[in-house]
Amino acid sequence: MKNIKSRFIVIGMALTTAVAFFASTAGTLAWYAYSTRSTLSFTGTSIRKSELIHVGLVDGEWDPEQFPGDEDRPGTHKITDAEVESFGLTREAINGKSIIWTTSSTGFPQEAIKLYLNRYNYAYNFLSPVSSKTREAQGSLTLYKSPGYGETNVTGTADKGQYVCLPFAFKAIGDRPDEYLKNKKVWLVDAEVLTQTEGKRVNEAVRLHVKNPNEEFLINPSITSGTTGYTTVAGMLDLDGDGTYDYDLSNDNKEYIYGSYTGTPTYEVNPYVVPQNPEEYLPDNVNHLDLVKFPDLSTFYAKHNGGSILPVMGLEDRYITGVTYGQANYYTLAGIKPKVDTETGDLDEDTGKPLTITDDYGIGLATLTVYLEGWDHSVVNAEIGSVFNLGLTFEINKV
Repeated sequence: MKNIKSRFIVIGMALTTAVAFFASTAGTLAWYAYSTRSTLSFTGTSIRKSELIHVGLVDGEWDPEQFPGDEDRPGTHKITDAEVESFGLTREAINGKSIIWTTSSTGFPQEAIKLYLNRYNYAYNFLSPVSSKTREAQGSLTLYKSPGYGETNVTGTADKGQYVCLPFAFKAIGDRPDEYLKNKKVWLVDAEVLTQTEGKRVNEAVRLHVKNPNEEFLINPSITSGTTGYTTVAGMLDLDGDGTYDYDLSNDNKEYIYGSYTGTPTYEVNPYVVPQNPEEYLPDNVNHLDLVKFPDLSTFYAKHNGGSILPVMGLEDRYITGVTYGQANYYTLAGIKPKVDTETGDLDEDTGKPLTITDDYGIGLATLTVYLEGWDHSVVNAEIGSVFNLGLTFEINKV
């Protein structure tokens, strides 16, 4: 291990250097109709001019020998040179990639990020709940659309306009402006997701997927304990908002089981209600919500219709007998952060999971996908109108 002598912030909210996602939610009843309106802003600075850290976005390909001028590269990038200049940014060709860089004084203006996402057809003013389905914490990401009533196994992939995807680039500049430091690890050391509206919890559904040249992994930035966790991506839902779990009228009124699961359930006539007195029906917490946090009827917490046929479940644990629920596994922030030397404050580079590592060209690449996991219990009607912020803090050790 190299001797780490100092560290400095690449991007940090405390240093007015932040990536911030500001969003308000709007929608109706079921999570498949729920949406989040988002605007994004990104500003940046560095600590010392002698060791500048620049953050950029990859904007297509560029071989300057083949395409020397902006007008000669149609289709190779989405943002014009004139637009780059108007935002106070710069463009550079490195290893066949066209990268738009921030400067230490201006950073990425909000409108530049919005234009970038718009040109690449990603969400720039709203997020819609989607799902990764069953997955490990490590591995590539496929996002699927939300289910409609009776659509128990969604196979359609989400549209790009339902989530955010930003291919970041990082460079650490040495003693000379043209000296880019190689083999430098960039770390995500903080991802603060806060709901601006008191009592709202939609921030808990935010997920971050990281893809760099060496690996891919999923993070839930809202979890503050442990190093790993999961979201259950199967269960019974009330998608039409009538207060009862959905059931199949064409199949003996059997209640639907949505999402990813294995096994075959058996069914029984609903033993928990009195059909003659529907006002006496009690909701059944079959999706295991924290009822202190989510006490109200919702997509995930409903009653059984008196005429429906239920899958057989444990009387106490309320899990469906013979069925294994799918899980979308993730790392917590503690699961990817490097340890910190308590005496020097330096990052232990033999621990944690780096966001990226600068290559032989001195460039570190990391694509961040930001989405709302629709199976998270916070994606309910009560969250409509909430506002959340996502701030990301990156750090790098200077040797």
